[in-house]
Amino acid sequence: MEGEMKSRDLLLVLIDACQGRKAFGKTSLQKCAYFVSLRLGKDLAYRPLHYGPYSHLVESEVDALVMSSLVTESVENLGSVGTNGFPVKRFEYQVSDAAKSRIDKLLKAYPAEVAKIRELIDELDSRTQGLEQRLLSPAAKTLFITKETGKAVSTEEISEMAAELGWALDEKEVESVSSTLAELSFIKVMSDEI
Repeated sequence: MEGEMKSRDLLLVLIDACQGRKAFGKTSLQKCAYFVSLRLGKDLAYRPLHYGPYSHLVESEVDALVMSSLVTESVENLGSVGTNGFPVKRFEYQVSDAAKSRIDKLLKAYPAEVAKIRELIDELDSRTQGLEQRLLSPAAKTLFITKETGKAVSTEEISEMAAELGWALDEKEVESVSSTLAELSFIKVMSDEI
């Protein structure tokens, strides 16, 4: 293992760090991977989609981990229909026993990166009450917009830009998550500009 950690390996370590935590599922996996990609400076091809920043690369790499039996995916139908007309499902991910030796090798090859992933997930978990997507999504949306603009923007501007992307994100949500983003060193908060 030379050079930079591969996307698939990063996601394997991420799933290992997240598994078993409250509310960890498909959406929170996408959001956690987004934060990790920024922390590590790794481009995982995130683009705006319905529920915030989304990466087809992350989804395909997780599917590959599942098909290779390094990760197990379980799906539970929750018995209701979402606003999009599709059944609401809960996805859970676990690393398999076969993945443990791979993770040990990654820890030896990329100790700093693995430590950063684990530390960030611990921080997110403690600040979002267990990787709750209802808290991770507004934070990811806010961060995505601030990164895309590349300058300080007000909570009102973020809310307006979110609406242009089709995201529901009000000023109170932006204000609420911006302190968490600042504590995680993703943004600097200055008065009502982020």
